[in-house]
Amino acid sequence: MHTDPAPDLAPQVTALLMSAPLPQRQRLLNALLRQLGPLALVSVAAGAFAGLLPSDRWRTAQASREQVMRLDATQVLALVVCVEQRSPEALLQMARGGDDELTLGG
Repeated sequence: MHTDPAPDLAPQVTALLMSAPLPQRQRLLNALLRQLGPLALVSVAAGAFAGLLPSDRWRTAQASREQVMRLDATQVLALVVCVEQRSPEALLQMARGGDDELTLGG
């Protein structure tokens, strides 16, 4: 039987993000959004994050508290998976307590 040396972080990160208090959830979601460009954000979760892009010119997408509250776990998981595929080290840094930290299992 083969086991992966590192567990898939995306479901763990999503569960922690969805259970975090709203201010922390907003900060962490915005940290994830900074990892992706506009094309990726439009394509993730059937365009759920497209509305977070500024309309005037490209800047980093930012989610307001109201927008964070409207996102469901499936949409957030799709974002986390996309970030994990593009930049696994960024997701690992968050999980290990980087600038925008998550605490995974101790």
